[in-house]
Amino acid sequence: MPAQPTAADGVIVTGAAGLIGRAIVAALVADGFRVAAVDRADPAPHFADDIDKGRVVPITADLADAGARADLAAAARQALGRVRALVNNAADLSEQPLLESTDEQWRATLEINLVAPASLVRLLADDLADGGVVVNISSVRGLRCLPGAAAYEASKSGLLALTRTIAGELGHRGTRAVTVCPGAIVEDPDTWLDGTPQSFADAWTAAHPMGRAGGAAAVASVVAFLCSDAARHVNGVELVVDGGVMAQYPAAAALRLAGQLHLP
Repeated sequence: MPAQPTAADGVIVTGAAGLIGRAIVAALVADGFRVAAVDRADPAPHFADDIDKGRVVPITADLADAGARADLAAAARQALGRVRALVNNAADLSEQPLLESTDEQWRATLEINLVAPASLVRLLADDLADGGVVVNISSVRGLRCLPGAAAYEASKSGLLALTRTIAGELGHRGTRAVTVCPGAIVEDPDTWLDGTPQSFADAWTAAHPMGRAGGAAAVASVVAFLCSDAARHVNGVELVVDGGVMAQYPAAAALRLAGQLHLP
């Protein structure tokens, strides 16, 4: 059996300065991994204590640039030794409806959200062989359409196919790949609806079987599991982290809001 990632191994997390990225870095550090925290903006201010203790290596890189991606891979390898896990979390969150979008906007979104993750896998293929893992952070919007963000949703759907491709083409090398599809992830699930119109708050709550959005730690804990030996046979699939929204019949939210969905 290929050697699985251990706490002594290095992990790259892109988009590390964002809400989910910071939580992923924290979860991996807590499990003992050393992490290259990558972001277009300097990620160092978010991880000062862990940088001082040698647990996090901050790397500033624009993933839209092919040369910067190559430099990132080399810098992470030099700082961490062998990179055993790659978490493709960086994303262009631009939203344009299909008929209002331009070719330039599509190229910019796809470059960050889909081309860069594939590029990093190629650059790190030897590191990720024999037990390495790629975790692609997609979205429930890669599984279902929420109108208004055509290129974003297409790119997130493409990550699902990239994961299956890695599993199918690189599995014989001992490389796993898994997609994580977060739903609504907010800073504070207990207070984020405060101040919103009551109709919006009611509709949003009705859409969630558990009655709440998720915090970033919910995603981070799944990623940490996937980077561990416990997930050594999880490969080529997507894990949805949305509190059950995608599991329900589409009209369930409307019925719940109207008081016509009666549960024990």
